[in-house]
Amino acid sequence: MAETLSISIRTFIRRARAAAVLLPALSACSSEGGSKAQENSGKPAYLAALATPTADSATTYTVTTPAIDGTIMQYFLKHGLEVDGWASPSSYDGNVFIPHGADPSITKFTVGADGTLEEGDTVSFAGEGVTYVGTGPLVGETLVRRDKAYLFDSSFRAIVWNPERMELGDREIDFSSTLKSIVADAPGYTPQIFVEPGFVKQVGKLMFVPVRWNDWSAETPDRIIYPLGGLLILDTERDEVVHLLTDPRIIDTIYTVVSDAGDLYLFTGAFGASFNVAFGLQVPAGVLKIKNGETQFDPDYYLNLEQRLGGRPATTPSGGRGTEVYLKVFYEEEADIYDTDGKVKSEIVAEPWSLLSSGWRYWRIDLEDPGTAEVIEELPWGGTDGYFYRIPEEDRLFLAVLNGAKGTLKGMTLYEADGATFTESISVPGTLQALARLSRK
Repeated sequence: MAETLSISIRTFIRRARAAAVLLPALSACSSEGGSKAQENSGKPAYLAALATPTADSATTYTVTTPAIDGTIMQYFLKHGLEVDGWASPSSYDGNVFIPHGADPSITKFTVGADGTLEEGDTVSFAGEGVTYVGTGPLVGETLVRRDKAYLFDSSFRAIVWNPERMELGDREIDFSSTLKSIVADAPGYTPQIFVEPGFVKQVGKLMFVPVRWNDWSAETPDRIIYPLGGLLILDTERDEVVHLLTDPRIIDTIYTVVSDAGDLYLFTGAFGASFNVAFGLQVPAGVLKIKNGETQFDPDYYLNLEQRLGGRPATTPSGGRGTEVYLKVFYEEEADIYDTDGKVKSEIVAEPWSLLSSGWRYWRIDLEDPGTAEVIEELPWGGTDGYFYRIPEEDRLFLAVLNGAKGTLKGMTLYEADGATFTESISVPGTLQALARLSRK
């Protein structure tokens, strides 16, 4: 059923685009696009990318659009640039960078007055042994500066390249041995880094890469996640490893948030948070901090999220203003994970990732104010998928919730922050892989 649905979505977009029509089922939930919607002048102002699943992967459509509102689907249908795979394009200073997945390369496009993407140079990483490129260079993440970016690959290295000249550099940072040494005496465990949009963060000359160690062939679920948190720190001026921080107070460390003051916070991932509830990992979901300009965890800061939230674990953060964050919080009673004997259901033990499918909802907390914690009632229940889109140039934030249960491929609905509440904005038949200003710097 899911495969049939994914193919029909992709087929519909192609046919509808050719016919220049827009069905009501794929239109916006609100034509206003939130309380801060910009005037639709017809001039391209934003980058947007929509991925729709296929039988074995996905197709990503990239466009420019004058507004984030009910007209956005019209642009995908009329002139979306199509590439295979789950691509996450990026924008910088009016240019758009589109990755090509299994063809390990990135192409830079300029934007015409009518919003048309005009193809420029392409840089290929195939000669470096890279097999897949899924993300363009991101401001505040992997784009070090106008003429320098890092491309992370599965062999645990960062390849230096020039996005201005669209050329490879002559350096790379190899941190494979650094990450693997942690589990040298723990057979089965391997490191994993998280470099998709929203994970890596750059603050000043330092770049922070979250790391976890896991063994998905472990005999029991409580052994899947190695009991240690990790954060790799790189010096982007010297192109070298500063060091790898580790800490046993949190595990499954995949998420990062940077506050307005430039402090970095490292969070437990969804597996670590939910596995602790179901399988007794003895490491609650938590948060560590590195102060702006520092390279060590703040010894005076540790936040136990389960204590803050009355015994409920939380994960998947997206940053708000100051030190405010939005988190997915797990309600085990809503997820229905126990059998009649009070034990975790056998099907969940067999497929523990199913814990991420339901029973989660958004809360708002302040990382520095212990008295702040409230549920966001206007956002629906869902899984742990943490799609969020910040438009810092306009002080706008969108949180997205997948429509239907996790994995049903029914698209997503975006909700825009409106003061202390969120207002339903737009819906799309897939997942937004990018939503940003074209003028980002």
